[in-house]
Amino acid sequence: MQFFNSLVFRVTSLYIGIFWASVLLLAGMFYWATVHQPRDLLMDMAAEEFASLNAIHAQQGSLALAKSLEQQMSTANGRERFHALIDPTGKTVSANLPSWPSRRTGHWLEIEADRFSNGTEIDHYAILRDGILTDGSRLLIGYDGENIYAAQELLRAAVGWLIGGGLMLSLTGAWLMAMAIRKRVDLISRSTRKIMMGDLNVRVPLTTNNDELDQLSYTINAMLTRIEKLFADIKHGSDHAAHELRTPLTRLAGHLDRARSAGLSEDGEAIDAAVLEVERLGKILDTILRISRIESGRFEASFRSLDLGEILREAAEFYAPEVERKGMKIVMRAGDSAVIQGDPDLVFQAACNLIDNAAKFGDVGGKIELGVENKPEGCLVTIRDFGPGLGPGEASRVTQRFFRGNAALDKPGSGLGLAVVAAIAASHGAAIAFRNAEPGLAVEILWPSRGTPAHGYWPVTAELN
Repeated sequence: MQFFNSLVFRVTSLYIGIFWASVLLLAGMFYWATVHQPRDLLMDMAAEEFASLNAIHAQQGSLALAKSLEQQMSTANGRERFHALIDPTGKTVSANLPSWPSRRTGHWLEIEADRFSNGTEIDHYAILRDGILTDGSRLLIGYDGENIYAAQELLRAAVGWLIGGGLMLSLTGAWLMAMAIRKRVDLISRSTRKIMMGDLNVRVPLTTNNDELDQLSYTINAMLTRIEKLFADIKHGSDHAAHELRTPLTRLAGHLDRARSAGLSEDGEAIDAAVLEVERLGKILDTILRISRIESGRFEASFRSLDLGEILREAAEFYAPEVERKGMKIVMRAGDSAVIQGDPDLVFQAACNLIDNAAKFGDVGGKIELGVENKPEGCLVTIRDFGPGLGPGEASRVTQRFFRGNAALDKPGSGLGLAVVAAIAASHGAAIAFRNAEPGLAVEILWPSRGTPAHGYWPVTAELN
């Protein structure tokens, strides 16, 4: 159904429709000009002459009619003239037709009227007015329409070639048109997909045609230039604000530390709480700067081949003490040779953030499931907890900076962990999805693999104590 709804299908269908409408129109005009209109003209001439001869017969009788037929020239208006007069008994009174049907079937008759001259057959095709006179005599009068018959036969013989050739030309033209449109649309689509992955430096290539698609590409490029500038201004402002805030926070932390060391305040707990808040604000600013560096490509990533299963094991071992302290355990199911091209530090950080998030929202005494599986599209990493999951409409917002769902209102955190994961996934061209597993939340990241993924999936279960 998607193909039938596509622009290529609609345009090529319109082209084929217009092509065949043009073919039928030209064929109809040819038929009208060479067959229909000349036949009508001959029939009008024959009808007029029949009326004239009928008047002669009514006034002067059959002998005068026969004499008139014999005296008239055998041609009229440059065409061979044919006639036949048969009395009521069936006897031929006068005729220059070689033969005709013995019984009258209608007002008009079209028959072959070939003649022989010096042993050579001369083709004729007579278009005749066939009528009955007042005394019961039969009169056939008409003209040679061999050229009309030849045009009609030519059109009939050409129908097969016309259909076959027209079908081939229309399909070939539609295919060439579809390929031309698809080539240009695919060019725009590939560029926009790169832009969707976060590379705002990409521009849609232009051709020398300066057509409508070039104008669209030019508009897209102008829009991207504007968006890139706006993003740069926003990132520059946020980075500058973060840097500017770090300095007074550092000074404030120093003043509080000196105040606590010098015993300038009797409320030591208040000073300790203020120091913790300063440290928390510093971590938030560091996380914002880290996200900005990853999204803008300023992070010095070192891409190499790495095994996602090994990365997950390391992250699980790193978080195992914290998870055990909360009364939970990690269960890992890793596929075989889930190899991708990526930065190990960034992928490890993404895994740690997801495990930390699962530990934060999982049920006490429950478990966290980690899985790696090879798919035809890439390597799928799944991290699932058995907590409350996401509320309605929250799945599309959890990667926004500082967003905290209903289940997180009483939990520690700043709402930046999943934003970091989303930035890391985007920098690797990975797709991330959040699915309520009932119970719990399953976070799935599809990392694009390099090379041929391993066939099949053999789960290896291990409990990390």
